[in-house]
Amino acid sequence: MTKAEAKKLEEEALLENNGKRSSLKSQLKNYFSTFKIKTFRTHMGIYLSSYFGTILFSTVFVYYIVFALGKTTSVSGFLQSLSIVSVPVTIIAGWLVTKISPRTLYVLGYSMILVSCVDWAFVALVKPSAIMVWLTVGMIFYEVGLYILYFLPWNVFPFIPDVDTLVTGKNRSGLFASVMVFINQISQGLASVVAGYLLDFAHFKQSAGGAVAQPDSAIHMIIFIVSGGVGIMMLLAIYFACHFHLSKKTMGVLTEELNRLQNGGKMSDANPETKKTCELLTGVDYDSIDFWKKNDGKPLGAEITQN
Repeated sequence: MTKAEAKKLEEEALLENNGKRSSLKSQLKNYFSTFKIKTFRTHMGIYLSSYFGTILFSTVFVYYIVFALGKTTSVSGFLQSLSIVSVPVTIIAGWLVTKISPRTLYVLGYSMILVSCVDWAFVALVKPSAIMVWLTVGMIFYEVGLYILYFLPWNVFPFIPDVDTLVTGKNRSGLFASVMVFINQISQGLASVVAGYLLDFAHFKQSAGGAVAQPDSAIHMIIFIVSGGVGIMMLLAIYFACHFHLSKKTMGVLTEELNRLQNGGKMSDANPETKKTCELLTGVDYDSIDFWKKNDGKPLGAEITQN
């Protein structure tokens, strides 16, 4: 987190606590309150599962090349150098996200990683001829999907605090960014630990003196992690992505409604379709939102309920 983000987060915390420094309890309460927003919950499901899968892959891929395929680490280095595709992929993804919904782009990216997972399993189990061609194709699919994965969450994220503002009437973008970074750090550490435990369970032999012969159980576990383990996490990410409804169209409706309310518009004047779209993004019943009832001259006090 940058100093500017930390300062903004501190200012938001002071505002939440009427100018008083927040306690640990209030900080945790604020953190968990972000998950009341449906779009953010879904976004974090996508983010956590997909990043978890990529850490599993990066932790074990060299082992896959050396022990499952019997190749040298230089082969792994060559394949990972294909990350050069990140430059055109990022540019194309930036253009695509203006043409199609984030949900469609998420599914496209994660599907490409799934194709690579099938490729890793096929190469390890079948040992086809022209193995380097298969590995290169698989890595290109993986890298393209990976850089869509890297690009999209942080480019979608700036719109999410506005969804929260509709519910709370507050700008809590710093808090949301802090939670997202925190979850990312947890997923990275947890994925490395899980990969380590799975390898230990399969009796993987660590050696400081170079590669050693591994038992079949360890080799099978390595193949499973880079194909099945990563694949399962990508399928989970696709599941969340299919329930991610933030798009240019829906965000336009919500932004228009938020602007109307901020300019003194009455909640009672909202049309049914606008209410439905807002509820789809927030996960909160529109009529239960407290903050904007002042525009209708109604007393505050209604509880926020989730769909």
